[in-house]
Amino acid sequence: RPPATTQVVEYSDTLSSWTPITIPLQGTGNVEITPGATTTDPDHVKVTLPAPGSKVFMRLKVSP
Repeated sequence: RPPATTQVVEYSDTLSSWTPITIPLQGTGNVEITPGATTTDPDHVKVTLPAPGSKVFMRLKVSP
């Protein structure tokens, strides 16, 4: 069954040019997903960014 939404973490050091990291159904590469213990406990998602410069901005985009 396909996911209900698509989640994308975007990061930037300028707020004008964003690099996307799509969160897959299962963890891969720089995305680690830990399933919740029960159906009422949400999954936990950890996204690791490449080494940032002196500043970094992040945003989460979710679409149906």
